[in-house]
Amino acid sequence: MLSPKKMKVLETLVTCGTKKETIEKCGIAPATLDKYLRDPEFASLFQELRIEGLKENYRFVQANVRDAIDRLVEMVNAETGDISDTVRLNAINSLLQYSFKITEQMDILERLEILEGKVKENG
Repeated sequence: MLSPKKMKVLETLVTCGTKKETIEKCGIAPATLDKYLRDPEFASLFQELRIEGLKENYRFVQANVRDAIDRLVEMVNAETGDISDTVRLNAINSLLQYSFKITEQMDILERLEILEGKVKENG
């Protein structure tokens, strides 16, 4: 089990995201943080908390992506004069980028499913 000091450093590192900020907020030396990160228990907990934070962010984005797309579409379809050409162009660009990215991800998922099926067939 981690000491209270290590737990404070761990929580700060997860929420701050940078070593520099963690060192400053916790009042520790860079060598101390490096030592903690080499500790298998600390490193393992840090990785778990980081992954959980990423999952939370992913769930939030997924829950709100449809609203963002709807707003971009509103900007693209807005009457001339209601919105600047720059804003409209940025909205179009964002929609295209999102479309390309999701298409790429769907292609990768389909390929992965095919490969997983082949692996199962070949035992």
